[in-house]
Amino acid sequence: MSSAVPATRANWRALVTEIERLNGDVQRLKNQAATVHTPQNGTVKKVVLQVFGIWEEIKMRQQDCTKLASNLIWVTDQVLNRMSTDAGGENSSNETAQEVSRALLKTASDIAEFLHKPVTAKQRVASERQEMIEKFLKDLDDMRLKFVEVNIATLRARDGGLSVAYGLAKDLNIPSHPAVFFGREQVLASITHLLLQEQACRIPLMGATGIGKTSIALAAINDPSVLAKYERNMVFFSCDSTATANGIIQALKATFRVESESSSHSSLLAYLRARNKFVLLVLDSLETALSSDDSESVRQLLEELGQIPRVSLLITTTSHSPSAGVKWEKMDAVQGLPLDVARQMWAGIARKQDGKLDLLLERLDGIPLALQLMAHQGWYFTPTELLASYENTAKILTVGRRSRLGTLEVCIELSLRSIIISEEPHAQNLLSVLCLLPDGATLETLQEMLPSHSDTIAQALSTLRHTAIVYQQKNRFKTLSPIREVICASHPPKSSDWEDVRQYCIRLCSCADHDGTSHTNGKVEPIVAEFGNINAILLLSWRTLRENDNIDQLLQATWSAATVSYTTGCGDPVPLLNQARKRLSDVDRSRDVAECKRRLGDSLCKQAHYSEAAVLLEEALSAFESMSELQGVAQSMHSLGEVRRWQGRLADAIPIFQEARSVFHAIGDVRGTAQSLYSLGDMFRLQARCEEAVSMLEEAKAAFEALGDMLRTAECKQNLGEVFKMQSRHAEAVALFEEAKSAFDANSAPLLAAQCMRSLGEILSLQSVEEATSALETAKTAFDEMGNPLEAAHCLRSLADVLIGDGEYAKGADKLEEARSSYRLIQEALFEAQCTHKLGDVLCMQSHYREATIMLEEARSAFKALGEPLGAARCLQSLAEVLRKLSRYDDAMRMLRGAKTAFEEIDERYGAAQCMQSLGNILRAQGRDEEAARMLERARDAFVAIGDESEAAMCTEMLGWIFCDEGWDDEGGESDDD
Repeated sequence: MSSAVPATRANWRALVTEIERLNGDVQRLKNQAATVHTPQNGTVKKVVLQVFGIWEEIKMRQQDCTKLASNLIWVTDQVLNRMSTDAGGENSSNETAQEVSRALLKTASDIAEFLHKPVTAKQRVASERQEMIEKFLKDLDDMRLKFVEVNIATLRARDGGLSVAYGLAKDLNIPSHPAVFFGREQVLASITHLLLQEQACRIPLMGATGIGKTSIALAAINDPSVLAKYERNMVFFSCDSTATANGIIQALKATFRVESESSSHSSLLAYLRARNKFVLLVLDSLETALSSDDSESVRQLLEELGQIPRVSLLITTTSHSPSAGVKWEKMDAVQGLPLDVARQMWAGIARKQDGKLDLLLERLDGIPLALQLMAHQGWYFTPTELLASYENTAKILTVGRRSRLGTLEVCIELSLRSIIISEEPHAQNLLSVLCLLPDGATLETLQEMLPSHSDTIAQALSTLRHTAIVYQQKNRFKTLSPIREVICASHPPKSSDWEDVRQYCIRLCSCADHDGTSHTNGKVEPIVAEFGNINAILLLSWRTLRENDNIDQLLQATWSAATVSYTTGCGDPVPLLNQARKRLSDVDRSRDVAECKRRLGDSLCKQAHYSEAAVLLEEALSAFESMSELQGVAQSMHSLGEVRRWQGRLADAIPIFQEARSVFHAIGDVRGTAQSLYSLGDMFRLQARCEEAVSMLEEAKAAFEALGDMLRTAECKQNLGEVFKMQSRHAEAVALFEEAKSAFDANSAPLLAAQCMRSLGEILSLQSVEEATSALETAKTAFDEMGNPLEAAHCLRSLADVLIGDGEYAKGADKLEEARSSYRLIQEALFEAQCTHKLGDVLCMQSHYREATIMLEEARSAFKALGEPLGAARCLQSLAEVLRKLSRYDDAMRMLRGAKTAFEEIDERYGAAQCMQSLGNILRAQGRDEEAARMLERARDAFVAIGDESEAAMCTEMLGWIFCDEGWDDEGGESDDD
């Protein structure tokens, strides 16, 4: 019984949420009705009053009818919208609204009468009551369908509105409405209704192979109203060529043009959470990913996407359980077309009919793909002839069961044996090749891929299109996944054609460097464009590796494809590298297995799978050490250092980078040495070890300059600028940021260029508030345009700092609140806590000590919950400042000593030095000058050790005042003047 309780509670929570939403919808209808002025005013008001009364009854006593209320409200809303828009007009849209409003008034009256009848508990579960509810739902569905139809007619009538909508679909790079589409009115209306709601929805389209799920999805998203709502915030992605969560993530990032240094996963989710418009993600053929080795990650991704308030999901899958953690809309599995619709489909395609047509259609089970293939044969054969051929082919194929895949298999085989294909000898060979390519191919690509058939390919494609076994999407020729599955299993390509395809992919990959040292856009673009196909062919090559295959050639192509994927973010190289590692282990190539592990570690690190990456990199390092392969040793060490860096384990990362640098230097690898120097400089910068950071970064910069690598040189300059900014060497920092930004602009690195602009804005605040504000707003705009809400929030935070530094505390606090809200929206809890801390500091500056204390305690609790001792220590430091301003010196000193200890425990020398400085100032305020002088001397020495000359000078100045006030000499004793 206990297991049922949570489910019951969950149901009630869902019901409460639905009631709250419908409350809002009903109130909106009442408000809207008051603004409608048409000749049908009386009818409209009666309908709205009926709806209001019905809703009150359902809400209070008959909550099993909430769906009835939802549909009733939707239709009423459409009537009001149509009458508001077309008041006084004489068009079909207005006529439809009038017609529906009259029918709606009658249906609403019938529903009201039905609901107001007393109902017993026995009647509530009786079939008669349920049948009445279903009848009302069907009547409302019929009304909804009228509005779906009139939406299209309205747009056609409005200055070519339909062509504009379909132009938008083309511009969005989503597939167009299916050319062959019959029936499905009910399911299409339901999906359209859900997509047009003012809330996100998660729609699962499930059904057997070939049943038409993709066609339904495409018809729905090409609806003009749907296009108008989602505009450019709609993505259609087929999972055929990518079976991993990261592959889906990379494709979505590329579509939305999200640029970020953080992991693909977190940056995509941050982008979607920050959107202020509804987003629609259509994931087609999701069963490919749900049945892959990465299925758990795919399900987790679905759950995370399903929790984002403005993200709607529409998936197509043969799976009956796409993800239990998503609140999916209740949708029945897609069934075959009824006989009357199947007849319409046949009549729309085929030329020949006879008395056996119904028998043939029944044999095809209403499967749209099977119907379409057979109807194209109906150009040449009668249903009687096709039925006989079907039965004969079914026997030949020895299909043991009359499953849907069996039906499709027979229809595909019949298409291959058709007269039109048999008269074109090259068609079947081309089809076998095309089925190897999940993303399809252009005519030009196929001609280059199969040079020995280049003269026959155009005619063969035309033949295959006539049978509907191949279709054209934009300029690519493709086959549907059920057809590919059957063809690959029963009609593999000829060995010579397979080798031509393999060699084409290998040649493409050879254009890019496999070691990742350099590649130009011109070399990489063809690989990016064909990555789905290249990945599929290389995967198949490894799976079917033969003894006489050129493994070295295949391996170099694999390295190149993986490197391009890693550096450009296209696709997911992990399955390919895993397959290569497995087969290389089988043929005992231990060095190459270790290299696979290293590259897998790099890819997993970029995907933020740090623990898995570390395991693989440690295995690779051990293997390279056992083989005395120093190049592999150094590269594995460097990659492992990067993993520790991203895990925030800087103390562990530094010695790893130092050792990697030593090995790179010993083997004369200049680039590897420079990369390790750069990474060390970055680690020292993050630890505020400024002098060491400058030394490493200067050396790395010189090395990259000597190599002619301007992009990495600019990165060194950027980090040097950050260090100089910390040291208050502002003029030098500005020059470096400007040089770095110019290089980033020249090398098409907009993210890094915008980061430089933000840093320039932060420095310019010391000279001109106007210039600083302009630079920061420019940077924020750039980050917004590249879909990086995290960096945009950082700009808001920097703008707040500028305003606060200029004494504009109230305006600065507003910007901080805006930044804090942005961080909360994208679930960046650490940065949100930092903003809370800063708000506490601002309140302290404004002498609002009670409010400041509350804010700082909130921030401290957040840091402790996040396991962030540095932030918690800084909050103690700020709380001590509040106590000092309240003249509670003993409490302040106790708080500062606690903060100092916390800083020392995490080796944060700058914070510890600040605490000593503050303790010295409080001791001086208490008249304890000797203790104050000793504390300030310690603080001064600490600042000198970390290279902060400005703070050291302030300590020296305070010491001077103490010595002056008390007449001390510079050794701490009394002077002779006394």
